[in-house]
Amino acid sequence: IEFVRAPEEDAELVDGEDNVEKPHFTELLGDWAQRNRTQDFADCVSQLRPLTRTLPMLVLNLGSVVDVLLTHVRKPRSMATEPLLMLLGALARDVRQELVPHFSRIFAAFPALLDVAALPGEQNTELVEQVFQCLAYLLKHLARYIAADLPTYLGSYALLLRHPKPYIRNFAAETMAFVLRRLRAARVGAALADIFGLLRDPERKPQELVYLAESISVLLFEAVKGVQRGFHSQ
Repeated sequence: IEFVRAPEEDAELVDGEDNVEKPHFTELLGDWAQRNRTQDFADCVSQLRPLTRTLPMLVLNLGSVVDVLLTHVRKPRSMATEPLLMLLGALARDVRQELVPHFSRIFAAFPALLDVAALPGEQNTELVEQVFQCLAYLLKHLARYIAADLPTYLGSYALLLRHPKPYIRNFAAETMAFVLRRLRAARVGAALADIFGLLRDPERKPQELVYLAESISVLLFEAVKGVQRGFHSQ
């Protein structure tokens, strides 16, 4: 592991922005730059800082910021995966609807990470938790937008719902349940039809259908579960 000094802020630019509120993403980037001194993360920080000093800059450069994060998060055996995933989640808090066009390609990075985490003899429970924490944070802030176009996202999400590892399927179902709870009552019927439609795909293998059925049962249970053993208010 190669450790480096945290990249220094550009004093001239920062001084001129003292009165501008920094986005949560930028604050988190600076915090992790002090905590993670690996070369993996330093390389990422040096690319991100010029693009993310203020919220308008972050929004303007959002596509490039997502590109940088995904490039680095896909690096094999990166020592910066945890902060990179946290930064991806933080984007949703800062830019919300602006991130929706990029959600599909962000999500596309997750199955590969989870497959690595689930390798026989090399199971990495920390990486699994980090991936789903990121996904949960994304869905928390983008739920209303994802719910509005649920069929578009279900096809990709089914990759996790039919994953051979039960703990990954359960995490995926519990996370998607948050979106289902955000649906208006008038749209629940259509959403359920879309979800059960995953079981009617003639190209699914029998074992995949078993995994999907198990995941959907968990998803529905988590969606209706409320506090004190009651039902969710919606």
